[in-house]
Amino acid sequence: MNISVRNLEIHYGALRAVADVSLEIAPGKLTILVGPNGCGKSTLLRGISGRQALSRGEVRLEDTDVAALSARERARKVALLPQSPVTPEGVSVRTLVEIGRHPHQGFFQRWTPRDEHAVAEAMRRAEVSELADRRVETLSGGQRQRCWLAMALAQETPVLLLDEPTSMLDLGHQAEALDLARRLALAGKTVVVVLHDLIAAARYADVLVAMRDGRVVAEGAPRDVVTSDLIRELYDTDAVILSAPDDGAPIVISSKTPTPEGSDDD
Repeated sequence: MNISVRNLEIHYGALRAVADVSLEIAPGKLTILVGPNGCGKSTLLRGISGRQALSRGEVRLEDTDVAALSARERARKVALLPQSPVTPEGVSVRTLVEIGRHPHQGFFQRWTPRDEHAVAEAMRRAEVSELADRRVETLSGGQRQRCWLAMALAQETPVLLLDEPTSMLDLGHQAEALDLARRLALAGKTVVVVLHDLIAAARYADVLVAMRDGRVVAEGAPRDVVTSDLIRELYDTDAVILSAPDDGAPIVISSKTPTPEGSDDD
């Protein structure tokens, strides 16, 4: 499902968080948003999802304006994993993941084998099947993050939006989560991810979208857009760009010299 973002602006009072952003986001490719803290990445993702009011512009899924969809219709098309979801108290992992099926349930529709399969498959993909009967609040931060990912997967939507899905995961599970996002995109979903880890973003993204001060400053394949000039523009720091030996993905190395221990230069 193609996403068209056209002249999008989002304001919080007098603050303009997203400024005149236009993007075409295609299915079959993993799109990753990067940029410094407060640059508008998460706000843009919520705007795309339809959960954030727009000050100007529009977001279209194919030929449909997201703002014209009901909440249930939107939830059948777009799954959003927010950055800091609030876990309901006393809920088991299985129950949390089952919430992802609610958009597919009518007032009188019963739980079906398809629902059961979707929940089981989502838990398997997020590697939380063995936690199914545990209460979510008893889990580690990384385990909870994977449970929320499973809930989003259980929605079975053509569009999947993930805001910092690896923030609490260890190195192995970070790789698994991004591998999964890449596989879902290759299978035909439209997948957009917000990441702070620029090295991981450059390695996994098909399309990298770099933001600063609410604007898109670069967009394209990581090998084309990740340069020392871009790093300086985004983060106000100098960096050296190397190439990964296996696939040539850009690796960003800060060129700032660490301050020696015990130095008076604070």
